[in-house]
Amino acid sequence: MLLRIAADFVCPYCGYLVTQFQKARETHPDLEVEYLPYTLRLPEEGPVDTYHSPEHRDKYQRTLGPLCEEQGLGLMLPPPIVPRPFTQLAYEGFHFARELGLSTPYFETVILAYFREGLDIGKLDVLCGLARRVGLPVEDFRRGVETGKYALEHRTEAQKNRQDLGIHVIPTVFSPDGRRVEGFIRSFAELEPLLTPEA
Repeated sequence: MLLRIAADFVCPYCGYLVTQFQKARETHPDLEVEYLPYTLRLPEEGPVDTYHSPEHRDKYQRTLGPLCEEQGLGLMLPPPIVPRPFTQLAYEGFHFARELGLSTPYFETVILAYFREGLDIGKLDVLCGLARRVGLPVEDFRRGVETGKYALEHRTEAQKNRQDLGIHVIPTVFSPDGRRVEGFIRSFAELEPLLTPEA
């Protein structure tokens, strides 16, 4: 069972959804998740401070807060990183991880390190530590990101996903036959229809 998910590392609804995938694997051991790069905000668009924003904080607490508390997820809504990290470097590391078949554990490790541990995933040293957790060769990982080897690849793919797949909100989850569920997904049960082919 394959689901493809457009997401970004600093999207709290994506972070929450990752926890639901992790739980779902206990009852759906054949579940495969493929993350599709999507960038919420580019560096040239300027920084955002979600931590001190009453609008962001109230929205997250109202929508995600009760579910996170009920399930004991320990997500920070939002994490105390000011400004919110840009995710270009994290995604360049993602492309390195994908070459080694580890993009899914890398994505899930990085996004939960941000929302659970409050780590600044915009910093290369932090990403290298997370790469080590995943089992990636850290020096090769660092070199690949430092040299910008994957920078253009990421920007091109993220833009292509946005335009060709018509992604306007994240998370967006796709079934193998192209059906989708968009936005705030409260439980894995909302995605189970995507796992059954349409008649």
